[in-house]
Amino acid sequence: MSPSQETIEGEASHLTQGDVQNEDGIVFALNLISSIMLPLTVRSAVELGIFDILAKEGKDAKLSADDIAVKIGSNNPEAPTMLNRLLMLLASHSMLYCSLSEDQQGHTSPQRLYSLTPVSKYFVTDADGVSFGPTLNLPLDKDRNERSNYGRRYTIQ
Repeated sequence: MSPSQETIEGEASHLTQGDVQNEDGIVFALNLISSIMLPLTVRSAVELGIFDILAKEGKDAKLSADDIAVKIGSNNPEAPTMLNRLLMLLASHSMLYCSLSEDQQGHTSPQRLYSLTPVSKYFVTDADGVSFGPTLNLPLDKDRNERSNYGRRYTIQ
């Protein structure tokens, strides 16, 4: 069977070039829509101090979302779950390493442990208080974006 054919319930159906292009278009459109998510997630991680927390733990430190929530000082019982989602997104873009713990320490399933990657180290605040983190505010700043849209809104009309 050729790569452009699929078997559905025993019947072969042929995907046309138009079907493939339509599917590619949908995937591309979804990527465009979600492309803002990574910078927003990185900015949230910087604001929460996640990269700094991991760096302060040492060179090869691996922390769980529970550990990071404690170090952030969150009182929200949902914080580890929320952080895990954020951390998994960062890991899926190679901003963090993610591994499963071998020692479950009372957990019913292995925990995800996160550590810094060569890329994420640029978002760790150095001794002079410098990192790439604040540069995320340039394209993501709400006030700046509203001001730039103001001019466009009234010059087009």
